[in-house]
Amino acid sequence: MDPLTPVPELPRPASAPGGGLAIASFVCGVLAVLLGLVLIGGLFGLAGLILGLAACATRRPRRAFAGWGIGLSVAGIVLACGMGLVAGYWYLMSDTGSEVQEKHARPFRPADWIGRPMPELTLTALDGRTIRSADWKGHRAVVDVWASWHPGCAAAVPDFVRLARETADRGVQIVAVTFEDAADVTAFVRERELNYPIVATNDLPAPLGRVESVPTTFFIDETGVIRDIRVGYDGYGALKQAALGEATRNGEGGP
Repeated sequence: MDPLTPVPELPRPASAPGGGLAIASFVCGVLAVLLGLVLIGGLFGLAGLILGLAACATRRPRRAFAGWGIGLSVAGIVLACGMGLVAGYWYLMSDTGSEVQEKHARPFRPADWIGRPMPELTLTALDGRTIRSADWKGHRAVVDVWASWHPGCAAAVPDFVRLARETADRGVQIVAVTFEDAADVTAFVRERELNYPIVATNDLPAPLGRVESVPTTFFIDETGVIRDIRVGYDGYGALKQAALGEATRNGEGGP
């Protein structure tokens, strides 16, 4: 062979640059459908859709894999979005979702609730007894929303103990509600020897669940209607008068 004659190149096998993308799209599509009940399924679907479209843009795509990958990915996205809508609707329609919406809809204003019935309550006190507001009918009731860590609330505790003692013969029902954990308030209750039930819960309907500052005290008449709401504390005289229905105010605190 003439040394100057170039050696012919052997033909190279044709590559398929879109093959890997198409297969990856198909795999993501399958995962998107399988995981479509949760949010991550939508993410796999989005990735599969992008990979499938990228595969179709190449010169030698594996169209079957790319087509199935795109189709499955779209199905996974639709399924994930549908489940998200169902979960969101269920949450909004649930009691928890309704309370969250109501709580953030507008600030808590005592004047909006005075004259309205107190919602039915079924509470479990720290000592295990069950408290039902339905049992208060025919009696006046005082519901104090407080916190053991709050100096003003702690200072008012002796007056509530006195109120419970002095109004026992008149059937006044007194309940204190805190948003703290039961373990955090139990020691405080034992040390102060509280003679009225204490409830520790975060599951309260409006208006109790919408209270924004402590102490906030609700005074309820014999028919279950909220007659007064006091934010802050004014001393034992004002507390006893409101508990017995002998004085009314606008519920904004102050003398």
